[in-house]
Amino acid sequence: MKSTVISLLLLAFQFSALAQDKTSPEINKWGLEFNLIWPFVPGIEIYAAKVSNTLWKSKNMRGDLLTGLLIRPGTNNDPIASVFREFGLGLGYRQYLSKGFHVEFMLFPSYAMVEKNSIDGKDYKSFAMTTEFYTGYKLELTKKWTNKLYIIPQAGIGYNVYSRLGPETEANTPFPVLSLLIGLSF
Repeated sequence: MKSTVISLLLLAFQFSALAQDKTSPEINKWGLEFNLIWPFVPGIEIYAAKVSNTLWKSKNMRGDLLTGLLIRPGTNNDPIASVFREFGLGLGYRQYLSKGFHVEFMLFPSYAMVEKNSIDGKDYKSFAMTTEFYTGYKLELTKKWTNKLYIIPQAGIGYNVYSRLGPETEANTPFPVLSLLIGLSF
């Protein structure tokens, strides 16, 4: 008897959840994004992916938590070294201000290695910390599908907070950042 009552309650709960989904505005809570520009820019050559999770939504505003991964397998075009490798994680927040318009903050702690620093010719390995601030707009390409495909062009400024990759490593030097993300929400 107990198991029948519990089963009926679970079934009723599931139907009420389905009914709520149809009446509330549809939003896909998760997103997976890849940077389309960075891998092809000489001297940068970073492969980056982000996962977004909507934390809250109110009308046209919402806030997304961002986690990410970046891999720089070994560029030969970096101005500070003959070879530069970097592997890191990302943590950030994207605040939508109106529909697709947003501001974003990302923090990238990483482990970086340089071979033959351009100043003294030595090899270095160091923990590095980079922050990036963006403004951008999310353009949905497929509005009628359940899983929506989108692109996000963004521009902003980056800042190397910490790195010890040689005598002159550009730490504390702001630099411009551009990004074109392609993503899928689900």
